[in-house]
Amino acid sequence: MVHWLLLSSSAFGQSYYVSVSGDDNDPGTLAQPFATVLRASYSVAPGDTVFIRGGIYRVQSEMWIASSGTVGAPITYKAYLNEVPIFDGSLTVNAWTQQTGEIYKGTLATAVFVISDDVLLDEVTSLGQMTEGSYFKSGQDLYVWCRGGGSPAAHDLGLLKKFVDWNQGAIFSIHGDHLNFEGITVRHAPGFGIAYQGTGSRFTACTSKYAIYYGMYIEDSTDTVVTGCTVRD
Repeated sequence: MVHWLLLSSSAFGQSYYVSVSGDDNDPGTLAQPFATVLRASYSVAPGDTVFIRGGIYRVQSEMWIASSGTVGAPITYKAYLNEVPIFDGSLTVNAWTQQTGEIYKGTLATAVFVISDDVLLDEVTSLGQMTEGSYFKSGQDLYVWCRGGGSPAAHDLGLLKKFVDWNQGAIFSIHGDHLNFEGITVRHAPGFGIAYQGTGSRFTACTSKYAIYYGMYIEDSTDTVVTGCTVRD
């Protein structure tokens, strides 16, 4: 007796890979991954899967994902195995100098919220008011006292603009149909964390946190399912 195994067309798609150590000039294989999801989105076709390696991806401009899959062959963007890819829209300080004790000083022109090790620090109004887990901004000078002490460079630090930056818009701005996003984290977004318009897409086990506007924003969409996702802070 012959048994036939019926597979959807998505089972025959290509696999691409993205890594923080990748290069967008590479072919996007496991051994030679792309550096950005945006670059991967230019190569995908219906049925393809983009595997995103773990690590922190620094996002300085909106990632506009416009590729589309089909009903039987969606395009999938997903975390690789048990790894956690994090897309971070933080501002950065080039160097920290020790001001006094556990207080460190950096230079930053923009008004910010300071998140250290996934905790929002308290803002105070003078240097003399600073205690552990606080920060103070005076002109371009930013003073930070992280919980546990030490240089902010040694902590998982997020510097989130205090105002919505419409020039950046979203970390992920997704306009397409029949797409799957699985296990992806976005944080410290100066606008939206994830913004989506389209049909037939699935967002599964994704996290959006510390967005200055909406963590996840879905509009003008049909048959779009969000399952097991977390939006906070």
